[in-house]
Amino acid sequence: MFASGQSLRAMRTARKWTLSQAAAKAGMDESHLSKVERGLAGLSVDTLSRLAGVYDLAELQAQLAPYARDAA
Repeated sequence: MFASGQSLRAMRTARKWTLSQAAAKAGMDESHLSKVERGLAGLSVDTLSRLAGVYDLAELQAQLAPYARDAA
């Protein structure tokens, strides 16, 4: 399972979140999230793990946890 930029945008808009709200919840820069959603930038494992948590993607978050730097 991988969250593409298009699917991230779809999840964000389904929640009626602005780009700014989603970026703040994930602790990332709004412009970077915009680029990710448009397929112009990639994500680190840490950022993808945070986004998985924000969008409640428990399965993906669990798979990424061993590789994330900020994992407990």
